[in-house]
Amino acid sequence: MSAAVMPPRQSHRIAATLATKLIPAVLGLGLAACAARPNWKAPASPAATAYRRGPQPRTTAVAGGISQTFRTDGQIAADWYRLLGSDSLDRLVDQALTGSPTLAAAQARLEAAGHELDAASGARYPGVDIAAGASRNHANGAQIGISNPLFTNVFDLYTANVSVHYALDLAGRQTRAIEESAARVDYARDRLLGARLTLVDNVVIAALTIGAIDDEIAATRRIVATERNALEVARNRERLGAAQHIDVLRARSTLASTEASLPDLVKALTAARSRLAVLEGKTPQDFEAPAFSLADFTLPGQLPVSLPSSLVHQRPDILAAEANLHVASAAVGVATADLYPQITLSANFGQQGNAAGSMFDSPATVWSIGGSLLYPLFHGHELRNRRAAAVSRFDAAYADYRQAVLAAFAQVGNVLAALEQDARALRARDAALRSAHAGYTIVAVQYRAGAADYTDLLSSESAWQSALVAQLRARADRLQDTVALYQALGGGWWNAADQAHDSTTAAVHAAQQE
Repeated sequence: MSAAVMPPRQSHRIAATLATKLIPAVLGLGLAACAARPNWKAPASPAATAYRRGPQPRTTAVAGGISQTFRTDGQIAADWYRLLGSDSLDRLVDQALTGSPTLAAAQARLEAAGHELDAASGARYPGVDIAAGASRNHANGAQIGISNPLFTNVFDLYTANVSVHYALDLAGRQTRAIEESAARVDYARDRLLGARLTLVDNVVIAALTIGAIDDEIAATRRIVATERNALEVARNRERLGAAQHIDVLRARSTLASTEASLPDLVKALTAARSRLAVLEGKTPQDFEAPAFSLADFTLPGQLPVSLPSSLVHQRPDILAAEANLHVASAAVGVATADLYPQITLSANFGQQGNAAGSMFDSPATVWSIGGSLLYPLFHGHELRNRRAAAVSRFDAAYADYRQAVLAAFAQVGNVLAALEQDARALRARDAALRSAHAGYTIVAVQYRAGAADYTDLLSSESAWQSALVAQLRARADRLQDTVALYQALGGGWWNAADQAHDSTTAAVHAAQQE
């Protein structure tokens, strides 16, 4: 049967059609080196010079004998929590950094991202595979064009070959994919830094909370004891006819109201201790929190305040948002490169034989070498829509980055304002406490002189203890807002003695530059 001959005009039309399809592919190869855009450029630092309107705070009011001075040239120590002067707190933070499951999970995610980067980087090199096989086959004549159905053949086939393949990165897809993986490492690293900062902050706040509640419980119990004595005095005076029953009811109501506040304080203390146990990586029943008092903590007098242009390079949440923006940028490059032709080179060398002993003889050698071109001609707009989706994700990531910066600026500004007001509030509470104590002292002198009765003494003592509780709360607010400032500024991780994160960053940047 003779082979059909294609008419010349038809062959010319097919050739023209192929040329029409292949010319854009060839031109695409010439432009492919510029295809995978955009090139990454980190967002510019904000032009803002302050965190809020109006005069910027330099020194807070003196309260408790201490004023706090804000220094824009001050360094933030990575172990800033040691400035609070509590050895028990230092030990808790150190234990949490080694025992926290949250921190361990963030560390594992960073390691996983590093392995993914190593895997993506392997695309730069040719792939080499070795394969071997053995099979027993039964073939009939139809498989090789013989119409005789009686023709059959049973044979063994042994193969062993080495194959090499390499995809040319003309459109920059591999480069952008590696860049995307490297940015994911940055993201995981920044999330780890953020987890560490949050962990330290939560441990410190938990310790301060425990100390403040313990002090308030002690003061409230003293008030309860005083009010019980006042109730007993009122009852005795009623029996003697020196007081009315309404006085007893008032004393009983005051005592009941104060006693009702104790269960809530104990409940809050239990919750704070449980939170601290979880932060330490232990169950509440296996953890006993140290005893704390606000008197155990030293209020730092010198507070660092980073410039807004520096804050965006310090806060882990902003750095993570920037890394996520980098991921989205590289993903746009990958989706763009998918629109361009792809060329793959391949080579195979191997042996085939019908017997294991003869497959390495010279006639059994087989080899091939070649290349392939894949041009995405039509995919139902799939590739262009995927690129459009990647661009939209980039826009969303950029909006998330801006939101992170705005929220960070607002947080720092709010904390600075809070510290100013905390100092004023504490100064007022100190004055109220001094006045209440002076009033109690005067009534105590009058009582000893017989110029005041015992009820007046108990009432003035209760007012003194209530003023003490309010002053304790004001002291706790000032300490907690001081801690919040260190957290809002990024926690000083860049000044850590352990520079493990720097080595990770260097490895990422090296992978991006190759």
